[in-house]
Amino acid sequence: MHGETKNVREKKSKLPQIELPKFSSGHTQWQSFWVEFTDIVHISEWPPISKFTYLLSLLKGEALAATNGLTLTEANYETAWDLLQQRFHRTNRRVFSHIQE
Repeated sequence: MHGETKNVREKKSKLPQIELPKFSSGHTQWQSFWVEFTDIVHISEWPPISKFTYLLSLLKGEALAATNGLTLTEANYETAWDLLQQRFHRTNRRVFSHIQE
């Protein structure tokens, strides 16, 4: 009986799986994508190659095109992340995008 109680407790204590949104372009969407990806993946202890694979799986459109040409290697994870930040993490563009909406 004690073993059954422990199994029930273990099942209840597991966190739900979090699905990150896909990102294609748009400075207004970048902020929420950047925050979620940074908190869940970028600062994790995952190997860089795993982070890069996951990052690529979440990109589409303009964002994916920005990383085209980068080989899937550990070293290129940081390069890809930096490229995306340079392209979409500009405060002045986010403000302008909000004004236009």
